[in-house]
Amino acid sequence: HDVGPTFSASPFFYDWNMCSPEVPDGPVSVAVRIQDMDGNIAQMAGLRHFTKNYTCGSPPPPACIPQAGEIALFEDADYQGGCAIFTVGNYSTPGSVGDNDAASILVGANAQATLYSGATYQGRGFTVTANDSNLADNLVAANTISSLRVLSTGTVPGVPAPVWPEDGFTYTATQSLSLLWQDSGGSTRYQVQLNGPSEAPLVSPWLAVPIWNLGSLAAGSYSWQVKAANDAGESGWSAAQALTIQIAPGSTPPAVSVPYTETMEGSLSGWSATGLWHLSTTPVMAADANHYWWFGESQNGDEHYFSEKMGDLTSPPISLPAGSTYALTFSYLYETESARPYWDQRWLQVSVDGGPFANLVQLSDDAVNAWLRSTPVDLSSYAGHTVRVRFHFDALDTSQNDFMGWFIDDLVIAAAAPPACQGTGEPNNSPAQATSLGYDATVSAQICPQGDVDYYRFTAQAGDRIVADIDAQSKGSELDAVLYLLDSDGASVLEENDDEEVGIRIDPHLGYQILRAGAYYLKVTAWDYPGVGGSAFGYDLKLSKDMQDPTASITYPASGANLPSAPITITVSASDAHSGISRIEFLMHSGNWESSDWVTIGSDANGQDGWGLRYSNQSEQHGAAFYIRAYDWAGNWVGAGVYNLNLDFTPPDTSIQALAATQSSTAIKVQWQVNETNSGIDHFDLQWRVGSGSWQDYATNIPGSRTKYWVVGQPGSTYSFRIRGIDHVGNVESYPSAAETTTSILPDVCTAPDSKENDNAFTTASQILNDHGEQVHNFCNPAGDAGLNDQDWVTFPVQAGMRYLVQTIPLVESTAARISLYASAGTTVTLLTESAPADFGQPAQVQ
Repeated sequence: HDVGPTFSASPFFYDWNMCSPEVPDGPVSVAVRIQDMDGNIAQMAGLRHFTKNYTCGSPPPPACIPQAGEIALFEDADYQGGCAIFTVGNYSTPGSVGDNDAASILVGANAQATLYSGATYQGRGFTVTANDSNLADNLVAANTISSLRVLSTGTVPGVPAPVWPEDGFTYTATQSLSLLWQDSGGSTRYQVQLNGPSEAPLVSPWLAVPIWNLGSLAAGSYSWQVKAANDAGESGWSAAQALTIQIAPGSTPPAVSVPYTETMEGSLSGWSATGLWHLSTTPVMAADANHYWWFGESQNGDEHYFSEKMGDLTSPPISLPAGSTYALTFSYLYETESARPYWDQRWLQVSVDGGPFANLVQLSDDAVNAWLRSTPVDLSSYAGHTVRVRFHFDALDTSQNDFMGWFIDDLVIAAAAPPACQGTGEPNNSPAQATSLGYDATVSAQICPQGDVDYYRFTAQAGDRIVADIDAQSKGSELDAVLYLLDSDGASVLEENDDEEVGIRIDPHLGYQILRAGAYYLKVTAWDYPGVGGSAFGYDLKLSKDMQDPTASITYPASGANLPSAPITITVSASDAHSGISRIEFLMHSGNWESSDWVTIGSDANGQDGWGLRYSNQSEQHGAAFYIRAYDWAGNWVGAGVYNLNLDFTPPDTSIQALAATQSSTAIKVQWQVNETNSGIDHFDLQWRVGSGSWQDYATNIPGSRTKYWVVGQPGSTYSFRIRGIDHVGNVESYPSAAETTTSILPDVCTAPDSKENDNAFTTASQILNDHGEQVHNFCNPAGDAGLNDQDWVTFPVQAGMRYLVQTIPLVESTAARISLYASAGTTVTLLTESAPADFGQPAQVQ
C-alpha cells in the first residue's frame, strides 16, 4: 500500500497516522520507492520492519450496522467477519456472506428475518426478531443458511406449510409421532389443532418451534392443521392433513418386577423395536459386554439412518410397587447432526397402565461419540402402577441423517432415592438463577448429581479482556469440566474450552475480549454430562481481567541467519505474569516483499516442553522472515520477528582452473572459481591423487574467502586435483568423479643454484657486512636429492643496543621463505626467534 504523498526533496519527513485508516495489528514492513531523473526505480529501498500492537480507541463496531427495516448477516460469531445488509424483501441466497456461511445476525428496528436452510425458502425455517451473536443454538443453525426473507414487524406471518406426516399417512397405535411444519415467513409461535375420534379437538399450547411431540395416539382417523402468529397478528389455518392410526397387532407381554436390570445380552423377552432399532455388536464397542440396541444402519461401511427417520425401542411392562421409590438409569452413545434439542431428537418416554406414551426426558447438550450414563430418572410418581419405558428417536426431516444414530445399553431400575445436591450456590441451573461473579473473584462449587449445570453472571465493559479459569482435576477432583462464555441472552456461545491443553491439562481455561458492555454468563458443565456429579466433582472458578501484554522473543534463528534445507525448530521464549501464555502462532514471509504476504505456518499450545515449531515447508530464497504472536489467556498478545533470513538448499558449484601440463617448481598453485549466491562459502576441501593412486585429502577447511592453495609435491611425480565447497548452512558439494586438472613436476627442478651455495650450514654461512645489505638466493641445493632441502645461512655483525630488521622478499609467487634468527658463539648457535610468511609469495621478517 502506498503511504503518504510523493516527495521530491531529500531529506523528507512524514507523520503516519496508523489509525486513519486503521492498520491491522501485527507485523508492518515499510520501504521507500525511489525514482531517479532517468526513470530508474528502486522499489524496496531502506526496507524496515516493526510490530503494531495498538488498539485505536474502543473495539471497533461491527462492519455492517443495519438501519430501521434492515438486518445484517455476518460470517463469524459475535458480528465479526464478512457481512451483508438486507432490506425488506426475499433473498434466494445470502449474498456476499455466502451459502451456509452466516454465523450471527443484527436486526434493525421494525425488522425481522426468516432464515431457511434450503435455497429459495425451502427446508428448515426460523424467524429471528432480535440480535443473535451466535446462531449455533437456533433451529436453523450457524453455517446452514441458504436463503432468507426480511419482513417488517408489522407483517402478519404466512400460513405454515405442513411437512410431516404427509397427508394420508398411516401409523399404528403403538408408535410415537411428532408433527412438523415449515415457517412460511415471520412466524414466532405456532398452534396446532388435532381432530380425532374424540368429540373435542386437541389443541396445542403456543409453540416456539415448528414441532409438536405427540407421543402415541389411540387408533382412529385424525386430521391436523397449524397456524402461526407474531406480534402483528395470526395467520390462517393450514390445509388439514389426514392421519390414520391403526390398531397395533399382537398382545402385551407379561410384566416384570423390580429391581430390574437388562444388559442387552440375554433373551430380551418383552422388548419390542420399530424403525431401525435392532440388536448389534457393531459399529461401536458396547458399554459393557457385547450387545446393544442401535437405531441406525450400515451400508458399504457407511453408517446412517436414511431409510427410516423414526423408531421406538420399548421395554416390557414394569410393575412398580405402591409406596416404592425407584429410579431408572441407562447407558447410551449417539452420533447425530448436533447435540441441540431440535433435530434428530432422542426421547425417553413412558406409558402408564397401558395408556399412550408421553415424553419424559429429552437428551441433549451432551458429548457425542462417547458412552454416557444417564441421570437417574425418578419413577416414584408411578409407584403402584405398571409402566413401559420407550426410547424414541425422530430425525423429523431427511436432512443431515448421514450419522451413526443412537445406541442403548445396560438399563437398570433400582430402589434408590435421587441424591440431593450439596453444591454451593445451588440452584444456579439456568441464566435466570445465575450466581453473581466479579473480577478477581474465586468461587468453590461442585457439579451435583442428576445432570447439574452451573451458571454465573458478570458485568463487563467493552474492550475488557477476561480470563475464566477452572481448577478441578488439578486439585484431585473427578470433574472433567467444560466452560462456556455466553452472551447477554444466556444462550449464544461466544467462546468455549474443554481442556487447557488437550489430553494433558484437562481443566478448562478460557479467554475473550468483550466487544459490548453488558451482562455475560459463564456456564460450567461436566464433559460426561448428564450422568455424573456429587461431592467428588468439585471445582474452583476464577474470573479475572487481564489488560497486560505478555513478553516474547524468537531465540532461534536470529535475524540474518542462514538456514538449511533440513527441518528447523523455531524456538521462542515467552512469559506472562497474569493469565499465562495460552499459545504461540507462527508466521512466515517469503523474500518477496513487494507482492507476497505473511502466511501462518503453525502454532504451539503446549509450553511444557518449551515454545517452538518444527518447520520444514520452505523454499530457497533471500530475505525471508519468521514472526510470532504470543497470546495470553485473555487474548493480549505481543509480536516478535526475525528478518533477512537466507534459506539455502543448493550446494556450491566449484571448479578448478586448468594447470599447465608440467611444473618447474615443487610448489603448485591450485586456483578455483565458485558459484554461491545465497548463504556464502564457509570452507573448501581439496583432494589430490598421486599418479594413479587413490584420492586423499590434501587440505580441509580451507577458508571460504580463499580461491587458491599451494600444494608442494615431489619432482618427477604427476598430481591430479579435485575440490568441493561447503556453504554456511552446511550444504556440501559432491566431489567430481574425475580429476578436474592434472599436472606433472619435472624430474629436475634445480638447474642453477644461487651464487652463495655451499651455505647450507651456519659454519659456511655467507656474510652481509653493511647496513641495508641484501643477497639474492634461491632454493636449489646441489647437494640434495633433486635440489631439495636447501638451507641458506647468512651471518652479519651486530652492535649492542641497536635494533635490526631482517626480511625475506619473494621474487616469484611460488617462494615461501622462513627466517630463523640465531645467536652465534663460536661453534654453537642458539635460536632467538623465527618467522614464516602468511602464504606463498608473501614476505617474512624478524626484528
